[in-house]
Amino acid sequence: MARCFLLWLAVFVQIPVQAAPGAGGDLIAQAPSQYATLDGLSIHYKVVGNRGPVTLLVHGGGCDLTFWELQVPALAATGRVLLLDLPGYGQSSAPGDIRYSMKLYAQAINAVMEAAEVDRFTGEQTPAWGVEKVNASMKHARRYVVRSFFTEMSHPDTAYNDSIEVPLLAVYAQNTVWTDEVQETIRGFNDRTKFVMLPEVSHFLMLDVPGDFNSLLQRFLTGLGRDPAETS
Repeated sequence: MARCFLLWLAVFVQIPVQAAPGAGGDLIAQAPSQYATLDGLSIHYKVVGNRGPVTLLVHGGGCDLTFWELQVPALAATGRVLLLDLPGYGQSSAPGDIRYSMKLYAQAINAVMEAAEVDRFTGEQTPAWGVEKVNASMKHARRYVVRSFFTEMSHPDTAYNDSIEVPLLAVYAQNTVWTDEVQETIRGFNDRTKFVMLPEVSHFLMLDVPGDFNSLLQRFLTGLGRDPAETS
């Protein structure tokens, strides 16, 4: 049974799947496209690597699986990387007459995990090509999907009140929007939650400081009993 680590990227912008600069973009481009099905929808996904623990990378609204290009090489060095296009994005189905709800996305993730035979979860620094990627993503985003996504983010059905029992690593760009109350809520998920805020980075911190971001991920995945970085 494969171990799987989940990483969710809460960003709100889309670009057609394409090779990105560097090794990560090449690895993603070279990995064969595969598809899972969900109630008539086709869910596109890729697996980078052939053996070892699986890290599942889930993009946010308006993005696609290519937004993880700077993380794939580091994670693939010690295991497999599972990436998917959520419904409405990339090469996945994008009908205009459905709710792009958090429930749908959860079901899509489960469908991909089953198809991939993974059964459980164990500003200024943005480079020029990253800025172009974000701008192009926003320009090409399907508006009906984005509108539905934002509506569903605050939908009562989205509320999740069950306990979270797995270790968590929450990495955020330092911003006043993350008040003490918000930080305490995140830390309060369980006693194995690590909350990290990185200074002087944009919302796309995985593009701004991939070295720091990848180091946090690797340390978290290989040493869950240790603090991955200085927390705020």
